[in-house]
Amino acid sequence: MRTLLSRPVLFAGLLLAGGTAGLLLHAADSETAPMSENVTSENATAEQATTKTLAGEERLVAPSETASANGESNPRDSAAPAGPTDGLGNPLPSRFAQLPRDAEGKVELSNDQWKQRLTKDQYYVCRNEGTEPSFRNAYWDNKREGVYRCVACGEPLFSSETKYKSGTGWPSFFQPIEAGQVETKVDRSFFSVRTEVHCSHCESHLGHVFEDGPQPTGLRYCMNSAALLFEPEAAPADAATSPRESESPSDGTR
Repeated sequence: MRTLLSRPVLFAGLLLAGGTAGLLLHAADSETAPMSENVTSENATAEQATTKTLAGEERLVAPSETASANGESNPRDSAAPAGPTDGLGNPLPSRFAQLPRDAEGKVELSNDQWKQRLTKDQYYVCRNEGTEPSFRNAYWDNKREGVYRCVACGEPLFSSETKYKSGTGWPSFFQPIEAGQVETKVDRSFFSVRTEVHCSHCESHLGHVFEDGPQPTGLRYCMNSAALLFEPEAAPADAATSPRESESPSDGTR
């Protein structure tokens, strides 16, 4: 009897022990599952954060590449001049920007086109190598600061900084604004030998150069006002508004 009673008790004890172990295992599993889910969630969050960071870096580093791929203009390119530039690298005035030019930047117009574009006096001086009257021209006594452009093509040729009073009655300079802006050739007209000066960009006649000028060059570029277009230097107050237009002579030589 003692043996028979002890066996059921032992069996029940085993069942109870097994159930308790099962409960413990189930509880352990339930506690472990949230941890793994939390780890997975944290990993996913880390991946998302990394993706966002990389995307942010791409947006900061490569906007120009994205714009180019989409056919959009690069903001850096907006700093470049939109139209043709002169021999000094500055934008040409709008009235000269559309002139037809060859691969070297030289203006190409026929005589008839020049006649339509220039006044009678301008054409006489620039295209026929004429000479205007002394003391009766626009700039011989001009003392304002600024730049003298070619009246035919708009290229800057001389600066007021090199202009001086020669007493000849024509605007005179001891050097051009830059050597490559003008060219010279031998002129044997009027029974004499002189050095003719013309614009290197459109071959318009400007005047002559003589070796009786002041230092530091010892040269006198004796120019025709009719071949020049004076552009006054903008005053500080004007710079914040709009650039001044180049001034045309009012004495009929334009």
